[in-house]
Amino acid sequence: MLPFPLPLGSPLTTVTKVVASGVNNCRKPHIDAGEMDSCIDRIKESYGGKYPDKTVEEVKSLGRIMPIFATIILYWTVYFQVHR
Repeated sequence: MLPFPLPLGSPLTTVTKVVASGVNNCRKPHIDAGEMDSCIDRIKESYGGKYPDKTVEEVKSLGRIMPIFATIILYWTVYFQVHR
């Protein structure tokens, strides 16, 4: 018997599934878009979706951070090429 529970899934597959489901729901017309900020909000359990609200918010925050990481990688790539 293991002292720790077995992992249930990969974070990468979870993010991929949430984004894919959000894109698919964005194509469908939605009648009541009241307080939703984006199309990905439609897949939250509180709006009748199948993913927990916390998971969707984590994926949204990851999407906001990715451009910063991409910019940093490009900056350091150029920096090291110039100073050699």
